Amino acid sequence: MLLSALVPVAFASADLTTPSRRLVASALQDGLCDLHSDIWNGFAKTLLPEGELDHVWFNGSSPASRVLLSAPHAHETFRYGDPEDIHDGEVRLGAIAELLHNLTGVPVIRKNYKSDDPAYYNRIPENSQTPGWENRAGEIVPYKASLAEYLHLNPNIYVVLDLHGASGDVEKWQPTTKCPTCTGEVPAIDLGTGPDDASLTDNASFGRTRGADVKAAILDTFADAGLSAVNNMRFSATYSDTITKWVSHEHTDPETIGRIALQFEITSDYRSCSSSNEQNVIDFVTAMVSTVERINAIFEDDWEKCTETPKNCDAYEGWPVDGRAVNCAGRGTNELPCTTCAEGYFLRDDQTCDKCEKPSRCKSAKTACYKETDERDCTKCKFGWFLKGNDCKFLGRW
Repeated sequence: MLLSALVPVAFASADLTTPSRRLVASALQDGLCDLHSDIWNGFAKTLLPEGELDHVWFNGSSPASRVLLSAPHAHETFRYGDPEDIHDGEVRLGAIAELLHNLTGVPVIRKNYKSDDPAYYNRIPENSQTPGWENRAGEIVPYKASLAEYLHLNPNIYVVLDLHGASGDVEKWQPTTKCPTCTGEVPAIDLGTGPDDASLTDNASFGRTRGADVKAAILDTFADAGLSAVNNMRFSATYSDTITKWVSHEHTDPETIGRIALQFEITSDYRSCSSSNEQNVIDFVTAMVSTVERINAIFEDDWEKCTETPKNCDAYEGWPVDGRAVNCAGRGTNELPCTTCAEGYFLRDDQTCDKCEKPSRCKSAKTACYKETDERDCTKCKFGWFLKGNDCKFLGRW
């Protein structure tokens, strides 16, 4: 069985023994390390070619998913001021993220090629060494801009889990002034949520009143699996411009982007291809599968039941799914309350969806609206642009 042949599978929330563990073991045996080699070799240390993206997307295949995974250090990055201005790639994180995509259907964004570190910079720095980025200082790093755009267009995503690699060296986990809560025990994961759990802060949009429940579900899942999980011990997602900070509260569009976000620092024994660590990796990936399912279950009641196909949505194949509305992909209503419209449409008083028109003086996509107007009320512009009069202007360096 090829890894790419795996389909999304639903797992019982507390089941860490039977079919989930067997399927994870089979998936790991069939190709985690080969997949890592495909992702790593020829790419991890290769400069981003001009015109290429610094990231790769694996779109979600489950409309009920509330979780998105990010792996910004799947390849080497530039981090100016570090030795040789380099932050090493964190091995097998990209492969683990893709594996979890195949097992659960969650969307995944991961790093591609070597460029400025998206987990360290919000904006392209003045001294960028990335080819083609020399004159783009001040623009949002493309990885983060793409992530923000995805969240803007996918309100069904409530939680972003940002995957990183941590050392498994016991010396790194000894009590020090930098790690006063360290005990000498090497955990499986260290969850970064910022001071006072800032990345879980209450926000009525996108389920952020349930941030504490999400963290508890993760810690409980790992405890059920017999794996040690700590919180803000060595990695709090506080320093530098992390993905967790960006997604939760440092972005520029709180109404459509802000989400619960947690940084997963995974120690090396739980992402290894060594036969001596095989059981650790199976336990970790199985716990991650169960984590996704538990988080989805927290927000299950947020789906509004639709009794009939939403108007202008009758052409969508496969609607409904488990009694829930799904994204009509431009054919009518959006997936959440059954009363909002898909991208490119707006809601009329009679609850039907009509197409948006471009604002006036917006004839050229290159100089103005960039793929037309926002989907919500036809008077806003897409992320990265602003409305001036009736025209969309690019924010550019700001």
